[in-house]
Amino acid sequence: METISYSYGKIPILLCCAHDGKLEVPVPQRKNPESVIKNDMYTSKICEDIIKNISTKLGYEPYYIYNNIHRKYIDLNRKCMIGTEHTITKQHWKKFHNTLENMIKHCLLIHNHCLLLDFHGNSKTHNLIQFGYGISDEDIGTYKDYYKSTFVYLNKFYTNNSLIYNNRSLSSFFKNTPVFPRLNTNLTHYKKIYYNGGYIIRHYSKKYNIDSIQIELSKNLRKNISIDLIEELSNAIILFYFTNYYPLIFKKF
Repeated sequence: METISYSYGKIPILLCCAHDGKLEVPVPQRKNPESVIKNDMYTSKICEDIIKNISTKLGYEPYYIYNNIHRKYIDLNRKCMIGTEHTITKQHWKKFHNTLENMIKHCLLIHNHCLLLDFHGNSKTHNLIQFGYGISDEDIGTYKDYYKSTFVYLNKFYTNNSLIYNNRSLSSFFKNTPVFPRLNTNLTHYKKIYYNGGYIIRHYSKKYNIDSIQIELSKNLRKNISIDLIEELSNAIILFYFTNYYPLIFKKF
C-alpha cells in the first residue's frame, strides 16, 4: 500500500483525511504523553462515499488526499516537530504536505480558489458534526475575532458571521443531523468540546489565502455510516460551494 492516496479533481473542492491510516511502518510508536495515537476511524470511507456522491450529482470529482499510515506513528495535523518522532515519519510528513501543497497550487492555478475540507473524528460527542474555523473556543461563543477565521478568500466578499452561522454557512444546509456552530444554538453548551481546527486548515488558509473547514464527526455517526448522512454531507458541501463561490465567478463575466 502506498503511504498516500490522492487524486487531482475537476472541481475546486479538496477533501483531506489525515487520521485514518492502517499502514504499519518500521518505527516506534510515538511516545509523547500528549500525543493522540488512536485513529479517527471510518473518516476515509466517509470521504470516499462523499466523493462518489458529489461526482454522481455534478459529473465531476473533487480533489482528495488520504494518509495511509497509522496515527500512532504520525500526526499530520500538527507541525512536523510535534507530529513525528522518527526520521522515516518526518520524511512521510514532508511527502504528504508537499503533495497537499501541490494540489492546492494546481487548484488555484485552474480555478483561482480552493475549498479545503479536513475530515476528523470526535470521540467526546454523540450524534454531532462540528465545524472548525480557526477561531478559539472562547471566541466562538462571543463573536470575537471572526476576522481570524480560515475563510480567507470568501471573507473578502461576505461577512464571517454569515459564513460561520448564518445563511451562507455550511451548517445552514443541514436539516437532519445536529451541527455546531449554528445560529440559535446554545453556544455555551458546546464550548468545552468545540474544536477550533488544527494545523492543516490554519496553515494552508494563511499561506495560500484559501478557505478551509475542519469537519469533526461523532463516533456513532462514523461507525454507523448511513446513506442519509452521506447524502446530507454531500448536499451541504455542494450547496455551500454554489451559494458562495458561483456568484463570484459570474461577477467576472
